[in-house]
Amino acid sequence: MIERVKNFTQGTAQRVLTEEVVGDPDLCLNHMVVPPGGGIFNQQTTSNDYIAVLRGRLSLKLGKQQPAIYPSGSVILIPAYVPLEIENRAEEVLELFCLKAPSPERFETLRALDQDTSYLTFCTYILFSCRVIDGDDKITKAQVRSSFG
Repeated sequence: MIERVKNFTQGTAQRVLTEEVVGDPDLCLNHMVVPPGGGIFNQQTTSNDYIAVLRGRLSLKLGKQQPAIYPSGSVILIPAYVPLEIENRAEEVLELFCLKAPSPERFETLRALDQDTSYLTFCTYILFSCRVIDGDDKITKAQVRSSFG
């Protein structure tokens, strides 16, 4: 099979359910089920977050803003490092997906690369060294991978 299949919990929850469905370097996909009156408080986005409301009504507080209500079918885009609170103030179950792209780990790496040019200089030196050692003007992907162990 070419594809990989991941499953997530379906149904209702007596308490807040949060599960990681996909945890790849390029993205992280979390599934949440929040019963009436439940919520997730005092959190902060760790990457670019995209919240898709599957059912119910999401009460979302971002930073110092007043909470906003988003019905099912809404997709909310939130930048990194924003404090947030997710709450279900409705009588029905709230279900949503939270997609983090890139994954929080890769986001931090990309952020560090953007801020730390010495790391880019080091990587350039490694790539140049691979070419000089082999005595070949072309560097293959396999050569680059092998140079990083």
